Amino acid sequence: MELDVPPIQLLVWADHAPQHVIAILCFEAPLDNDRADFWVSLLRQLHVVVNYGGFCGASVRATASAMEPVQERRLGSNILQAEFTVADVDPGIWRVLLNMLVSAHVYNARLSSIDVRSTQALSGTVITAESALAMPYPQIPEPLPFSVEFAEWLKEGQERTVRIRFAARPAQKDEEQLISAILAWDELLLGGFPVPGEHPFSNACDATEAYFVDDLTLEHPMPNYLGAEEAFNVLVCMVHRFHLQGASVRSLTIE
Repeated sequence: MELDVPPIQLLVWADHAPQHVIAILCFEAPLDNDRADFWVSLLRQLHVVVNYGGFCGASVRATASAMEPVQERRLGSNILQAEFTVADVDPGIWRVLLNMLVSAHVYNARLSSIDVRSTQALSGTVITAESALAMPYPQIPEPLPFSVEFAEWLKEGQERTVRIRFAARPAQKDEEQLISAILAWDELLLGGFPVPGEHPFSNACDATEAYFVDDLTLEHPMPNYLGAEEAFNVLVCMVHRFHLQGASVRSLTIE
């Protein structure tokens, strides 16, 4: 499909130190409150996944990643500003964020520009929109304390099933938080992880639920998944975080 992408400006840092970021989204037409809330919710789902370790990548301990709650305000009828602070994340997070915004530009409200900038200079490498969209998706830390099995990636659009097996049933709080983390990750699959060369709008999934099928096994059906296999790396990182915090995981299977 022809790429439909608004002008993007990005200036952030590949640095584990905390950085305060301001995103200014300008729309072609005025936003009503429901649409404005939708765009803020995209960042809030990202916030949930970061804080559950999803963007630790291969080099950051899953329990270290952090993102402060998103603060938003309207700068006009068609301008939305969001601020947040993020630390200890894989730089691939910026690729995912831009992909999500570009996808929503197609299916929700059209953007005239995207501007995302850190408010301070750090010591790491500068990341621009061009470099962010070319960088790898976050990877999986190795070695992991539990087994991970990816079934053969036969074709896009098939149903995938995530199955997490525990050594003992997690505490109720851990169960609820893990399910919340998985459902937040699902929201990132609406544009965040397209196959390279495809428009972010091509990334989609009809997943809506995660549940325990017995005391030791959580399942997450994912009908009609379309997108990059690397999206599941973020899920693996979140499961790793729960394991490190006491929910002893034996295996994770994606089939």
